[in-house]
Amino acid sequence: MSHDVRAWLEDLGLGRFAETFAENGIDLDLLSELNNEDLKDLGITRLADRKRLLKAIAGLMRATHLTAIPSPSTSEGERRQLTVMFCDLVDSTALSSTLDPEQMRDLLLAYQATCALVIDRYDGHLAKYLGDGLLVYFGLPRAHEDDAQRAVSAGLDIVEAIALLNRDLFRKVGVELAVRLGVHTGLVVAGEMGAVGAREEMAIVGETPNVAARLQSLAAPNALVISSSTQRLVGGLFSYEDMGVHQLKGVARPMQAWRVTGERLTESRFEALHPGRPFPLIGREEEVNFLLRRWERANQGDGQVVLLCGEPGIGKSRIAEALIERIADLPHIRLRCQCSAYFATSALYPFARQFVQAAGFLPTDPPAIKLNKLKQVLAESGQAVPEIASLFAGLLSIPVASHYPRLELTAESLKQRTVTALVDRVLGLAARKPVLIVVEDAHWIDPSSADVVAAAMDRVRDSRVLILITYRPDYIPPWSGPHLTMLTLNRLGHSQAADMIGALAAAKAPPAEIIQQIIAKADGVPLFIEELTKAVLEAGLADDETGCERSGELRLSVPMTLQDALVARLDRTAGTKEVAQVAAVLGREFSEALLTAVFPPNRDALTEALDALVQAGLLLRRGSPPQTNYVFKHALVQDAAYGTLLLTSRQQLHAHTADVLERQFPEIAEAQPELLAHHCAAAGLYDRAISYWQRSATRARERSNYVEAEQVLTAAVALVPQLSEEARKRTELDLQMALGAVYRAIRGSGSPQTELTYRRARALCEEVGDADRLLEVIYGQFVGAFNRPKLHDAERYAREFMEIAQQDHNASALKVAEYLIGSTAFLLGDLVRARQHLEDSLRLDSADRMHVNRYSHGQYPTFPLTYLAWTMFALGFPTQGQTLAGEAIAVARDRSEFYYAMALSNDCYLHHMCGDCTAVETNIATLVDLAAKRGIVVFHAVARLFEGWTRAIRGAPEDGIDLMHDALARIAATEQKVEHPYKRSILAETCLRAGQWSEAEKQLDEALRLVRSTDERWYEAELHRLAAELALAKGDSVSAELKFERALTLSTAQSARMWELRAATGLARLWREAGRINEARNLLAPVLGSFTEGLDTRDFIEAKAILDEVT
Repeated sequence: MSHDVRAWLEDLGLGRFAETFAENGIDLDLLSELNNEDLKDLGITRLADRKRLLKAIAGLMRATHLTAIPSPSTSEGERRQLTVMFCDLVDSTALSSTLDPEQMRDLLLAYQATCALVIDRYDGHLAKYLGDGLLVYFGLPRAHEDDAQRAVSAGLDIVEAIALLNRDLFRKVGVELAVRLGVHTGLVVAGEMGAVGAREEMAIVGETPNVAARLQSLAAPNALVISSSTQRLVGGLFSYEDMGVHQLKGVARPMQAWRVTGERLTESRFEALHPGRPFPLIGREEEVNFLLRRWERANQGDGQVVLLCGEPGIGKSRIAEALIERIADLPHIRLRCQCSAYFATSALYPFARQFVQAAGFLPTDPPAIKLNKLKQVLAESGQAVPEIASLFAGLLSIPVASHYPRLELTAESLKQRTVTALVDRVLGLAARKPVLIVVEDAHWIDPSSADVVAAAMDRVRDSRVLILITYRPDYIPPWSGPHLTMLTLNRLGHSQAADMIGALAAAKAPPAEIIQQIIAKADGVPLFIEELTKAVLEAGLADDETGCERSGELRLSVPMTLQDALVARLDRTAGTKEVAQVAAVLGREFSEALLTAVFPPNRDALTEALDALVQAGLLLRRGSPPQTNYVFKHALVQDAAYGTLLLTSRQQLHAHTADVLERQFPEIAEAQPELLAHHCAAAGLYDRAISYWQRSATRARERSNYVEAEQVLTAAVALVPQLSEEARKRTELDLQMALGAVYRAIRGSGSPQTELTYRRARALCEEVGDADRLLEVIYGQFVGAFNRPKLHDAERYAREFMEIAQQDHNASALKVAEYLIGSTAFLLGDLVRARQHLEDSLRLDSADRMHVNRYSHGQYPTFPLTYLAWTMFALGFPTQGQTLAGEAIAVARDRSEFYYAMALSNDCYLHHMCGDCTAVETNIATLVDLAAKRGIVVFHAVARLFEGWTRAIRGAPEDGIDLMHDALARIAATEQKVEHPYKRSILAETCLRAGQWSEAEKQLDEALRLVRSTDERWYEAELHRLAAELALAKGDSVSAELKFERALTLSTAQSARMWELRAATGLARLWREAGRINEARNLLAPVLGSFTEGLDTRDFIEAKAILDEVT
């Protein structure tokens, strides 16, 4: 009787039935088969006992269903790259008509035996005799790294063997045989098939055998034809004749065919080195010495950064390891930050991961223990203060409870403080000892971690720090600096590759021909050289007798990928393949705890399999129990192992992994929702995957990591078509809304992506009848039209928004509607109406302006305050305008760095219009930093525009004008087209003052053209006034007077008293010079008299001085 059944019964309080179960042979496997009648037969008479047992059995079966994983195995099948040969006897029908049946039988047996001997020599598998044809597998049941080449060599040898056989046949029966052969390499599913009693253990499914048979039919007698896929694998090992492209029967796509004319001999040049040495570093001394020199400079306080670039498998990690080995005995501190493809959208993942390793967190540690460990780590860098500890506790998702103060920071401030603290940690450690930071696989780095690296690079220049960053060539690193050096790894040359093979093989060096073939196959990639050499050694081909005997027969193929070599090694390492496959599902790096939970066979067997994989060089082990982690030595190894799984097995394993993470590792599910999303998506659990992507996006947006948010939301949107019809529209609406807000933050409100996203969201809103979400969408559409600017479209969206808000009596939406109408009216030049609506908007919101209005995507009330400030200034109330602008900045500063930057940018407009150079300079200092950090091009460009203006004012007009030209070009390249006439006027006025009249005229002409094309008229009067000043500078007083009068007419019509004052001042100055004193006085006096505030402004003082002169 199973002890498990006894324990199970005792747990149920039914242990008295244990002996009955034992006597009747009932174990766990049979429990699911028991029903009510069976329990009666066992003598369980009480109904309650039977009910309790049946209920417990049902629960046990559900639990078994959840925890039992599909163990990927050859019996279930697996995906393999297989080379298939089809060999057919030519004209066998004619032979059978001329020979006695017994003679024919003997002939066929001789033919089959001859072929079988050759096939066996190349370790092929003769799968089927199909009449007078043979179906042969190369790579099943045991794979080799050179299966394609084995098949082609065997085919050529069969032709030669049949020629030898013909001598005997002709002598005995007077006939000669001829064969046709076809070979193709492709993907198959291999495993058991067939009904009970007729099982076929190594059947294959796929078009590969059919293609091989069809290629055979193209061959001439005693010829071998191969496909392009096989030809690519064997490459230059053979000579070929191009047979052109053929449409093969039963094959959808046309296929290129090649006739193999013979083997191409290669020259041997290399010998082996001594045995017993570890994996050697060959051909990289120059690179390692370079790194050591950079380390010495860093030791002397001259901080260094090295970017180490190379293709996968080229040896980047090995070189980093060599540096670590060389300085192991020297005093230093090492920080190793491993980026991950799974966490490329997880902000600061490599640094958080390094922190967890440094602190030695255990899964069983309660928060208090983790905080103590964290404090110890921080003490090493002099950061053991409550505020920093609380900051890092947040990064590591450790609840602080009452241990540390809760940081009341905006998401952007939290992110920046975290970045700064991480860099401070490096500098604190460097004050104790030299620091080596290795950032591995930066091609998977998340944007926030890239920001940390950038900040660290900037601050370590005078510190004892070397930063070594490895990445692949398809990644363009965003970092630069005078202390940064880029180092690109090239492939090894032939002699270096031979040295490496010799060092790996040592005394068991393969024959020279095999060495040559490894070199040809590896193409100078150290990973390929390493793995192929080990595969040859494990296959026993380096033995003196066996190797020499077979070296002339074996031809290693040139691999397209590492898949063949990995499968070959897994096939030869008993009991590890399934473990490697499951581990590949978990990721490049995985914990033994997670693997054990996902793949729960005998623990000792699992440990032995992991040990074997480590011994074989496929895995690296880090840490010690219970915190043992494993890493696939190379990402390609993981990919290859993953590729052998059946698609259904992959899905089941990903689903099971997601379930295990949710149930047994909730802290991972909480901190890394993108990891759960990955597994759910791969499992076909699309609704769960989308839910986790949404969680990940929310986390990213809360920390202002908009780039990461875009990535995960885009991934989620791609899964929407997989959902049911009922869930599809609602889910996509949620995603499109979130994506629209993200696009607005990083690409601009007027970008095509933003417009298309909101257009799609609107269609979805209307389909599902969601009026409340429709308001948010219309707001997004309004902002896009507003910023392009398509002002009449914006006005239409604003009216739509108002109508819905009024119909629904939605007070929150009504104040936004007033703002939309008012801001549009401002741009159109209807300043009085703009003031009315903007004031109404803020009046409705006066109770709580710090509240985030859901319909305005965070822009309310900063924007209505800003536009009312500009409106009041233009209307002649500059003091009120300054007050409103200050309030806008205060609100934005507390909301987020993004909106703070936007408010500062807008505030520069007002200070420029006031002529306050100092205030503009103050804003710029902060704005440049915020815009650069957030990566917002338009804000950065606006800051540079105003910086150019301040430089010109401070006496450097040429530098200022150059900077302004560059800034305007950058602004024009963005999707933010609104307020461009005003921005061009700033350059025009600066050029006018610098005497660059032609450029000033060009900028004013373009600004007025934009006014006409967009109807953005709020600054139109000022453009005409500046044109008048330009005409006056040129000595054309007649034209100047007309332009001043045009400016007056426009400003008066708009009630824009500030623009009216400026135009009147300019015209009065002109008339004064012409002796028209009374006209000048009569023009200027009433305009000045209308002002009730701003009497100390530059414009008022200048106008008052002229009026005094003409009075």
